[in-house]
Amino acid sequence: MPEHRSRRGGRFTYRWVADKDSGPGPGDPSSLVWWYHSHVDETAETNLGLLGPIIITARGRANPDGTPRHVDREFVTTWFIFDEAQDEERGLMHAVNGYIFGNLPGLVMNNGDRVRWYSLGMGSERDLHTPHWHGKTLRYNRRQTDVIELLPGSMTTADMHANNPGTWLLHCHVGDHIENGMQAQYQILH
Repeated sequence: MPEHRSRRGGRFTYRWVADKDSGPGPGDPSSLVWWYHSHVDETAETNLGLLGPIIITARGRANPDGTPRHVDREFVTTWFIFDEAQDEERGLMHAVNGYIFGNLPGLVMNNGDRVRWYSLGMGSERDLHTPHWHGKTLRYNRRQTDVIELLPGSMTTADMHANNPGTWLLHCHVGDHIENGMQAQYQILH
């Protein structure tokens, strides 16, 4: 359970209960992602990074550590234009997981891996994102695709069979978003 210590010396523990309606339903993948974020001063605090994923795996479909069975790798990507200068263009950071211009580390998998991608969108009306995977397709909403639509506050879960070795581009397909740095790379090892 996450614990929080206040500036005044007190503390409290957050308890999240994943009821039946929070988990995967019929036809869903074996795990789903949800957002957690502040509602005190949501705009300011999410721009400071006070947000993250909660992944819920269906009862009976999880490994002992809670990760979904039959998935070799899980990756979480957040698509968000961080506003670091109060709406001035120079302060808008078009980021994937807080990284810009392909600097996001760690999106590495092995050839043949079953990969689960959790993608989350957050922000304002300018945060309409379309993550696009080069080199592979994903299974999303019972269809094959290489682009997923994300609105602010939305969450998606998609599966990939990583069987095309190489280093591939992952970016938002909105023109000014990729131009301003909303891009990463993922690698499928031989």
